[in-house]
Amino acid sequence: MSQPECLHYLKQLSEIPQAIEKTLELAGQTRRIAARFVETNNWLYLGADWQYPIALEGALKLKEISYIHARACRRRR
Repeated sequence: MSQPECLHYLKQLSEIPQAIEKTLELAGQTRRIAARFVETNNWLYLGADWQYPIALEGALKLKEISYIHARACRRRR
């Protein structure tokens, strides 16, 4: 790894605490959104083109952590 590349990654690492703080500031909003969907039994993730694998991964993760039915579909253009 070159020195400029190393410095770039070190700078990004130094920004992690601020990113965590921003995330924690959203805790109330996250709770309100979660409360709206807590009783939902089925989820559909839509993805087109390069977003389809992301939709697949999102559905898989939801299934893994909650045992809720989730499916990913590819949107055709």
